[in-house]
Amino acid sequence: GRAKILEAVGVALPAERPRFLPLNVGTPVEVLQAVLFGIDVLEVTHPTQLASAGIALTFSWEMPKEELEREDGNADEEALAVLLPPPAANGTEEPAKPLPAGAPAAPAKPLPCAMQMSLRLPECREDFGPITEWSPVKQYSRAYFYHLLEVRELLATMLLVHHNVHAYRELFAAIRDHIQRGTFRRFAAWFLRTQTG
Repeated sequence: GRAKILEAVGVALPAERPRFLPLNVGTPVEVLQAVLFGIDVLEVTHPTQLASAGIALTFSWEMPKEELEREDGNADEEALAVLLPPPAANGTEEPAKPLPAGAPAAPAKPLPCAMQMSLRLPECREDFGPITEWSPVKQYSRAYFYHLLEVRELLATMLLVHHNVHAYRELFAAIRDHIQRGTFRRFAAWFLRTQTG
């Protein structure tokens, strides 16, 4: 599926040139997958699409220091397996068997979803806490967002775009930092294990 295509494109394109990927959505997990395959520039609409639907991103990008010191590389590879193409048997690539005429293709397993919160849910109606402690709009409560969304006030979408774009800005800063430190695979595995669900 998608991982094999990214792998093929990554190998085919010159390494010294920027690699651009216009993602259809660009979820945090799709971003991690693209970066694993060497994509340099991404076009994503996910933060604004979620905001329009009344959804706030709630994942963290701050990997604890203990994660860097952890010795279990197998856990990382298990977590990353969802983003990588399946290994070829005995190191050789076997051609895929053609499907019988008219047979539907097996559906691709969906990628995990990063933590998020729908502010349209009834439990937000009387929740006077912020979306998250790190939100740039934490002065507004979940109950206020619920009200704004109920009355279709454009301010809700504007504030949620600000919140979600902030989350993406920090996620990309963490990705750049971990690439420079040589710990990106560990970061991606930690994110998949702890910030999706």
